[in-house]
Amino acid sequence: MIIDQPAFEAACVRVVAGWDMQGVSPARIGWLEREVYALIGSVYDNDDGDFLDQREARLDSRGAPARTNPFMRGLRVIFADRPKMLSSALRERTALRLMHAYRHFTPLSALPAFLRHAGQRPNLAVIEPGFEDWIAMHLAWSAVVTEHRGDYPAAVQRLEEEWWDKPSPFKHGAPRWPGDALDASPGQP
Repeated sequence: MIIDQPAFEAACVRVVAGWDMQGVSPARIGWLEREVYALIGSVYDNDDGDFLDQREARLDSRGAPARTNPFMRGLRVIFADRPKMLSSALRERTALRLMHAYRHFTPLSALPAFLRHAGQRPNLAVIEPGFEDWIAMHLAWSAVVTEHRGDYPAAVQRLEEEWWDKPSPFKHGAPRWPGDALDASPGQP
């Protein structure tokens, strides 16, 4: 999804309004995670960080921009006009979980199951077992920007180098998501 500045602004307003409509519950947190993951993931995948820069200018000087986790920055920017609407603890936990999913190139449709599997406080330095080749393939062959995903372990980097010698897996449809075996039953985020 490639968006322009007005569409980004409208999406931010929609997320804030949607969050404001009901109280905090596991279902509402799941909704927030999906909306933010889709919006901020799209912004960074298309290297449109200017959208965040323009909206971030509204933030006051009480907190420095969160440059290390794009989802922390994204949540701050989305809620720039109403920063107290989302508690700092929920913002930090949500950003951590979404960054973990983003580092694993998790498709939006698989996000709830992946987040249930990863738990409440995933370790960003850890790659989930079975995802190494999936990540390496995306790092090597994706048309999207990957620099915002952080550094990967040496084993994943070696696999990425091997992918450069293989034919593109994207020529014949989407590769198989390694998370298909994750629990797909509804649960709490």
